[in-house]
Amino acid sequence: MNESTPRKTGLARAAALGSGAAALSRGLRALIGIGTISLLSRFLSPTEFGLFALIFFLINFIQVFADFGLRVALVQRKDVSDLELNSVFWASVAIGVVAAIAVFGLAEPIARLFDEPKLTPYVQAIAPVFLLIAAQGVPNSILEREFKFQRLATAELIAGLVGAVVAVGLAASGASVFALLAQQYAISFVIFAFYFASARWRPSFRFSYQALKPLIGYGSYVTLAGAVGFISGYADRPIVGKKLAAADLGYLTLAQQIIISPQRTITQAIRRTTFPIMAAIQSEPERVANGYLTTLHATFLVMAPVTFGIWALATPITDILLGPKWEAVAQVLGVLTLAALIGTVGDLNGAIFSARGEARFQFRWSLFCAAMNISTLWLAANHGLMAVVWTKAAAIAIQIPLNSWFLSRLLGISYHRIPAALWRPAFAAALMGATVFALDQWLATQGAHAIVRLLAGVPLGVLVYGALIAVVDRQKSLALIRKVRRK
Repeated sequence: MNESTPRKTGLARAAALGSGAAALSRGLRALIGIGTISLLSRFLSPTEFGLFALIFFLINFIQVFADFGLRVALVQRKDVSDLELNSVFWASVAIGVVAAIAVFGLAEPIARLFDEPKLTPYVQAIAPVFLLIAAQGVPNSILEREFKFQRLATAELIAGLVGAVVAVGLAASGASVFALLAQQYAISFVIFAFYFASARWRPSFRFSYQALKPLIGYGSYVTLAGAVGFISGYADRPIVGKKLAAADLGYLTLAQQIIISPQRTITQAIRRTTFPIMAAIQSEPERVANGYLTTLHATFLVMAPVTFGIWALATPITDILLGPKWEAVAQVLGVLTLAALIGTVGDLNGAIFSARGEARFQFRWSLFCAAMNISTLWLAANHGLMAVVWTKAAAIAIQIPLNSWFLSRLLGISYHRIPAALWRPAFAAALMGATVFALDQWLATQGAHAIVRLLAGVPLGVLVYGALIAVVDRQKSLALIRKVRRK
């Protein structure tokens, strides 16, 4: 299977179209996700969301091992044979079967680990989903290698919509946590079916360890880095679930879901296109560096106003989406939004490290972050939920600049070029956020309804941010717009 032609031509067009399709799809998914959360919060309690947060942590952790990094290795390689595709597929299926059996058999010990005996039936119920997840890897890698990002985006959008309908319908009928588990099955099955239909590839009974062996070295470091990185990034969930009340974990989970929806809309849309395209030009460091800085600026141009806007309007957003019993979410949300903005740099950095084949460095970096995050969060949990949230934000603020310094050395660019690509949209968004926050606080003192506060704050934020960008970032922003319009 020779992929050299599509991987060497039309990269700029593929990036523009792919990012646009992915961003549109994830934008719609974000709206669906926020709407789903709003509806589910009417049927489920903070404790039920907290229990599912532990299940979701388990799902995502096991998913890291779904194909042992072999899918990423397929995308990173220049050329891939059909024998390699089949070998990766059957290896992934075998891993999925083992994961499903292991999770089902260890359901009770897993529940005891989190000090939540109610988890046992939920863990057993979710175990088979790992086989569906593992089987998606090869068709996913084929679509990424061929830059068919629109089809990937369509699959995710349809899956998100189907999952939302399933979850809300079952929750309304009293299915409790099982409604959220069914949502995961619906999403996984739709993506599985759509990927295979779009990739137009069918596995044959061919397997070769020799064909698999070159992929295992890179894939093993990707898996180890992913596993440690996941534990590091989501350590707050099991720590809060173990040391604090399940309701606290519910508040944290919903706050994360609200900010993750727009964050993933932007960062994952860009990352999905960045990794395969940067892998295709990895032997041209100057192009990689210029592409990274341009993408970083574009990401902040969109992400900075979103995060500062959510920070400024956290209280009315929470009131409208979730209702009065969730007011504790607003305080958590305000801190998480700023941490999410810094985290977008780390997401993009990770895509560049992966494209350059730096899996070993990523593994070592994830070990450093895990040690720092777990130790500090464990201590912070003794002082309550907000201490955990602030500690996580502080850790991100320390780690991302250091990670960016290592990336600047890899790309051979001056370190100051990275903050130089960020400060203008960040500065404009911060001033916009402060202005909107001041208006919102004044409206609150006047007794204005949450809807009125939101309807007043959003247009003001758009106008203020647009005006500030026109002053402090006009040249770069116009250049970026012209580039996108040409493509």
